Amino acid sequence: MRIQAFTNPLASPAQLQNNPTIEGNVSAETESLLRLFGSELIQTAGELLNLPQVCMATAQVLFQRFYVISSFVGIDLLDTAMGALLLATKIEECTRRAREIIHMSP
Repeated sequence: MRIQAFTNPLASPAQLQNNPTIEGNVSAETESLLRLFGSELIQTAGELLNLPQVCMATAQVLFQRFYVISSFVGIDLLDTAMGALLLATKIEECTRRAREIIHMSP
């Protein structure tokens, strides 16, 4: 597995086009659908937990940034989405227990 670090808070066009998921023989369309599904999953779980929108948006940004440098192949999307949501609750100080977030995941 290739590790890549962000030196700039914005992903470059080269990073977006040559990310590990596409290098793992997953089409760009499938990757887009997986990104959308993950964001919708975070939004739904956040609404069920009565989280503020800023917290859900932070989780979605963390989720998207994670998959710029990591592949969808071999890393569970559900675990990543719920992990991003848990981390966002800590960052935005709208804390929820890990148990509450785990109960939201199917």
